[in-house]
Amino acid sequence: MADVQVDVRERLFEAMQEKRWDEFDELWLQVTEGERLPLQLHEQIIARLLRKKQSLKLADIYSVLFDAKLKDGQAEWVYELIQLVLALEPTSDFVRPHLLKALESIHAPRGAERVEEYLIESGLTTNAPDIRKCLSRFEELVGATKGQVFRHRSWGLGVVRELDVATNSVVIDFELSPNKKLTLEGVRQFLERVPKDHIHARMAADRNTLKAEAKEDPAALMRAVLKYSLDKRVKVADLKRLLTTRFWTEDEYKKWWPTAREALKLDPYIDLVGAGSNATLVLRTTPRSFVDTVIDILAKPKSTAALRAAIKDISMHGEDAELSEEDRQRVFDLFAKSGAATPDAERLARGLLFEEFPDVFGERENPFPIDPLLGAMPLGDALDAAQLPELRRVALDHYIRLNPETWAADTAEAFAHLDSRSAAWVAAEMKKKGYETERRHSVETVLGRPDENPELLLWVVRNIFEGVLDVGGDLTRPVLLAEELLSLLDEYYDISTSDSAPAERVAEAKNIVQRIRAFLQEGHAKHMKRVVNSSTPEEARKLLIRAQLHSGLAGPFKENIERMVFSVHPELRRASKSEEEEERKKPSFHYTLQPSLDAKRQHLSHIMSCEIPACAEAIAAARALGDLKENAEYHAAKERQKMFMQTASELEDLIARARIIDLDRVQANVSRFGTRLRLRRPESGEEVDYTLLGMWEADARQNIISYMTPLGSQLMNRAAGDRFTVVLPDGRKEDYEVLKVEALR
Repeated sequence: MADVQVDVRERLFEAMQEKRWDEFDELWLQVTEGERLPLQLHEQIIARLLRKKQSLKLADIYSVLFDAKLKDGQAEWVYELIQLVLALEPTSDFVRPHLLKALESIHAPRGAERVEEYLIESGLTTNAPDIRKCLSRFEELVGATKGQVFRHRSWGLGVVRELDVATNSVVIDFELSPNKKLTLEGVRQFLERVPKDHIHARMAADRNTLKAEAKEDPAALMRAVLKYSLDKRVKVADLKRLLTTRFWTEDEYKKWWPTAREALKLDPYIDLVGAGSNATLVLRTTPRSFVDTVIDILAKPKSTAALRAAIKDISMHGEDAELSEEDRQRVFDLFAKSGAATPDAERLARGLLFEEFPDVFGERENPFPIDPLLGAMPLGDALDAAQLPELRRVALDHYIRLNPETWAADTAEAFAHLDSRSAAWVAAEMKKKGYETERRHSVETVLGRPDENPELLLWVVRNIFEGVLDVGGDLTRPVLLAEELLSLLDEYYDISTSDSAPAERVAEAKNIVQRIRAFLQEGHAKHMKRVVNSSTPEEARKLLIRAQLHSGLAGPFKENIERMVFSVHPELRRASKSEEEEERKKPSFHYTLQPSLDAKRQHLSHIMSCEIPACAEAIAAARALGDLKENAEYHAAKERQKMFMQTASELEDLIARARIIDLDRVQANVSRFGTRLRLRRPESGEEVDYTLLGMWEADARQNIISYMTPLGSQLMNRAAGDRFTVVLPDGRKEDYEVLKVEALR
């Protein structure tokens, strides 16, 4: 039966689209005489007829259907279908006689005289224009109808299962009190009636049908949510919370949402504003067609990415949106006009976009011919002009065809201009065609210019570590790759914490810092283990010092590196066995200041409530794009998620073990947490100040040292006049004299 329904639906829609009304009428006869189709399918038919301004056709065919189903004793189903018609077109007066018959059939056996009285008093028997208002009044007079949903303060939502107008009684199944018998007067006094089209009512009354409809028409579910929401706006995060609390499991929602998001593009009443955790669904006050939305973007494209997104939407949804040939011509004209007076770089991007979506533009000639534009600029500039991975792929295909002898060498020189997805394709193409020298040179180009493209550098390093790029050479030694990443991390960490850098630059720097940290910490620092295992003692010593002094690395990660280094190179161990024993005797807690603890708690809260959920949404969105092997967005989101989850775990542990120190109570008879020491080197007479605080306050640039570090622990419990020797991380020793100890206030 399901296959028959699908066939009838497709043929009905095709006949409507092409206005073959005789064929449509023959098909409708099958609908009238056959088993009833789902309400959701009728909703689509009614909506399309109204959109095509076929109100008379709507009245003709549904009058026939209502009469046939009422004769078959399907009054309740006819009643539901009439409510659907009125929801889409409140002025559909043709439903009135059928509505009266349906209501009489449903209610008359339980009290014919009273039902007739209610029909008259509600206005349904008159020519009152607002039938929905009259119907609502009738339901109020009846007190309850079968399937009606009510809310009780304590029992939750309840669905009417039985109704007896003659005895004024009703049986309602509440969430927390099923099979509850009440009088209709009790219903009026103590229960709140929930509109039948309210999302809560539909979830309570017929969850399985709603689930099926939501999968078939996701936008309808979102319209139902928005209809009764405050200001006709709902955050996507709140939508998810509603649906996964009362409706779907988390996995069911994750499978549904990517399809739902695409369906929104075709819905004339819903806007999706923003992205990520801040994305919001907005119900429009006036409908806006898919064509109108696309035309607006094409008329004033904000970027190549926005332009491509619009063209891609036409490619994906143009047939469903019923784009006519006139619409497609209009799209082409606007597309051609948008780049008519732009520089060559933008014209090239549009030409590549035209080539990427031939199904949108058909047999029309490309208004921005690619080959002349590619030949007029260096390949690196052309790749920059393309901007997007998909367009770079089109550009490279053309370039290879135009330059079959030199493309590999040219691409190797321009390799640093690529994104990771394009780079993966180029590297695979070079390997397949035997261009090993060029392939190696491509990697060396990126490693030799790490600041030029940090995202690509990280991709190259990852693929070298994982054996995907087996290009050899001294530049690809693990310890040198780690040095490059630490240098890059150092540079971008300073930018990410800058108060003067532009906000866009800071955001970019934070993203790079997060990705490098995630790579270094991935899989219990598996990549750093390889670095340490392959390093000489001197290389490991320098790496350890570099890591310990790095402001962008977390304390636990530094400790992990230290353990690796001393495990592989025990000769570099700083402390004697007795010092190690003292280290083990230290309490499990650590000292800190109240502002630092508050900041860490806020950071943890932000990670748990914003960053991790945002990563989950980004992963789901990226997964929906398919092809996970070369899906840079997916892998980046997964890396961020791993980093945030590890950071959250570390923060939870450290916060639990934190002990607050009040600086006002710190004594300065000896150096301890919350004091400042002035030291002098006897040999040179040089003086230096050190402040002892906790791991969260440490700042090497201001000589603020954690009392838990090897150097900090050696500065503890010193009094003015003390002379002592400090063992530095590299094994050297230095003598100091304490000139002064003072408390911080």
